Amino acid sequence: MLKALSKKLVNLLPSEAAVQMAKHLLYKHDPDFLAIRDLIMPSGHSNEPWESGLGRQAYLLYGLVRSLQPKTIVEIGSARGLSACTMALACRHNKFGNVFAVDPHTLNDWTDSPKTNKEQLDFFKKRINDYDLKNFCQIVQSTSEDAASTWNQSIDLLFIDGDHSYEGVRKDFEVFKPWLTSRSLVLFHDSGWEFNRESKWYRQDMGVPKYLDQLKLDGFQSVTVLDEAGLTLLDPHRGGLDFLNRSQATNHEV
Repeated sequence: MLKALSKKLVNLLPSEAAVQMAKHLLYKHDPDFLAIRDLIMPSGHSNEPWESGLGRQAYLLYGLVRSLQPKTIVEIGSARGLSACTMALACRHNKFGNVFAVDPHTLNDWTDSPKTNKEQLDFFKKRINDYDLKNFCQIVQSTSEDAASTWNQSIDLLFIDGDHSYEGVRKDFEVFKPWLTSRSLVLFHDSGWEFNRESKWYRQDMGVPKYLDQLKLDGFQSVTVLDEAGLTLLDPHRGGLDFLNRSQATNHEV
């Protein structure tokens, strides 16, 4: 109905006015267009106060989920929901998959937003509702350790963006590691800070790069996409696997 109305407007109004009116109607009444504007369009992140350090890596998350078509995604560290909503939108476009967004939603040393716990969680819930992602994103208000203690299904994609201390990121990986399969992939955000020490956001206690260095020494293979923060794709199996031939995965030590 909205698309038909938009088409009529194009015929009734000057072209530029018609385009702007059509966009307004679509963004206001169509959750998918609203989500694409806020999550995928280049200027979209400025439309909402996400207060996130994810930046352009959100586009990579969307593309990975669209490409890999994971059934079960576990995210550790959701904050106000930018990454969770982006991956959930990709699941909806795949017509398949679910994001389990694990975060206790309590303020800590690694929280990007200075807002209150309730405000952060309410903002996230509203975005899920506005974008009609309820069937593709489940909020798990819990620490990773507590969530893992009752977890009971395999994980296709694990995105770690919670406690960025060395022990924190190690724990987040270890507690969900038993549920990773031969086809699973793990993503670590904020993995590139050792290459960007001049940034005002650099912290000496950032443990993600150090933990990834340790995983490399332990025989795990990874590739890092560098921007200011960095996003690392890790094969969670010792000995590694050619990223170009993941379909040939067989038995690997986890």
